[in-house]
Amino acid sequence: MLTEELNLNLEIAGSPIKSALRMFVSFLIGGMLPILPFFFLSGLDALFVAIGISISTSFTVGVIKSKMANTNKIVGGLEMAGLGTGVALIGYGIGSELTNLGIISV
Repeated sequence: MLTEELNLNLEIAGSPIKSALRMFVSFLIGGMLPILPFFFLSGLDALFVAIGISISTSFTVGVIKSKMANTNKIVGGLEMAGLGTGVALIGYGIGSELTNLGIISV
């Protein structure tokens, strides 16, 4: 599947333990990056910095993915940034609706 569908090289897969540790560290860093501005800034400033960090990080991940898959790096970066932004907007919309319905409170 790696070679046929994703066009990835099998040699880059490596050890499952190393891959698991890389994924753990990646998710840890990826989860912390958008939260960091709220420790140093407040209000809309922190929000806009967090959005900028999230979009630029998603773009970078897309470029790296495209480099590994030997596809267009700009398209891959835009695809990942767009996907991340879309998912964030859907999550915000669901949270907003749940708040409006009184299911959750802020």
